[in-house]
Amino acid sequence: AKSPPLPPPPHIYGVAARAHSSMLRAFRSSSSPNDDDAKNANQSVLVSGDSGSGKTVSAKHVMGYLAAV
Repeated sequence: AKSPPLPPPPHIYGVAARAHSSMLRAFRSSSSPNDDDAKNANQSVLVSGDSGSGKTVSAKHVMGYLAAV
């Protein structure tokens, strides 16, 4: 029996959109509207891969997306 085909890898803008949604969800679920720790919490996006796989370009796309939304 054939195994089902693998799903395509995630698209860079989809990853950026999920990162943005997650950041907003964390911000909105803070314990208080005046919770400065939640509003000022550091955020990060890790872009990893093999040498020559396009990490720099991918990071530029993610940062551009996050700056635009």
